[in-house]
Amino acid sequence: MGRRFPAIVLVLAATACGGGRKTTSNGVPLLAGALVPASTTMVTAWDIPQDPLKDSSLDDSRLSKDIKWGYKLFTDTPHEARQYSPGKMSCSNCHLNAGQRERSLPLVAVAGMFPEYNRRSGRLYTLGDRIVDCFVRSENGTEHVQIELFVEVLLGDLRQR
Repeated sequence: MGRRFPAIVLVLAATACGGGRKTTSNGVPLLAGALVPASTTMVTAWDIPQDPLKDSSLDDSRLSKDIKWGYKLFTDTPHEARQYSPGKMSCSNCHLNAGQRERSLPLVAVAGMFPEYNRRSGRLYTLGDRIVDCFVRSENGTEHVQIELFVEVLLGDLRQR
């Protein structure tokens, strides 16, 4: 399949960056040091507390490059995964502040929540199943089998870490 894309770049890119006590752009402390509080105003709509593209601790290693690519995939899905998101939506359209906003489908540490039971399908769902659902349901993906293969490639390195 050529280049391998680790899932860690999709789910954990938001948690890749380090730093001290952080606040939003209007001075409100982040929840648990990572989440923009839901109670803040629209001033914080574009705050990204942990932005891998601006993190000086990320070097030129493969993992750092994959984390940055995953962040781009998450925030600019139509350009980074055009064939899987014909609806022109990005993951960050639903997961506000790049998955780092309280009560807005945050993804900080989400990998630890899976597998989970999915009532709609009546079975346990893996993180991969959930990502496929996002592509198919939220982003209007039509190539279900191809999306599943894409997500499997994304998740490949996560299983090895």
